[in-house]
Amino acid sequence: MGADSIPIFRVTDNPAVLVEEILHYREDDDERDVLLSMLHARGGLDVFILARGLCFSAIPNERLAGIQILRELGRPEFLFARETVALVRELISREDNDRVAAWMVTVLTWRGTEEDLPLVLSYAYDHRSDVREAVAHSVTNLATDIRVVPALVFLSNDQSDRDTRSYATYSLSEEVDIDSAEIIDALRVRLDDDDSVVRMIAQRGLARRGYGP
Repeated sequence: MGADSIPIFRVTDNPAVLVEEILHYREDDDERDVLLSMLHARGGLDVFILARGLCFSAIPNERLAGIQILRELGRPEFLFARETVALVRELISREDNDRVAAWMVTVLTWRGTEEDLPLVLSYAYDHRSDVREAVAHSVTNLATDIRVVPALVFLSNDQSDRDTRSYATYSLSEEVDIDSAEIIDALRVRLDDDDSVVRMIAQRGLARRGYGP
């Protein structure tokens, strides 16, 4: 969508019609984000039931839409949080689509509680890069203490995915307020990272703790 273009949608308050529109667009399309925001703002039990049903679809894009709707439903109040987290806990272990599984992780970190932390941390070691990136990007929404450090250190050394390394390094540098040898060593390793942004983040984290390179 161009900077000067305005998406044109059917004028409706019917969530089923809005979902139908959503499914026409890809995950990274601006139009999809606009439609999702409309459903998030609308909220309501009918939207929750519709989105929940999508999560059981055989079609990955429909499951993705269901999870995307549920994650921020009723924003900023976040309706049906307990039910949404329970649903994700039921489904995530058998989800075989990388993007859907990654979004499920973010549901747990956005809508869950510290009780969900062990499950989220287990996905730091998942074989799918999108899922690992979701943990690195959002686990500190649940906790910023010693419990998250081993997983973040592991993810900060993810040689297969630059974004995962960057998010994990940032979390260690800026969001975990612990001055431990494990964190200092992990940040020092990242001073030699191939990516200049990762190197800068690591350097800032060391400086913030009073350590030089």
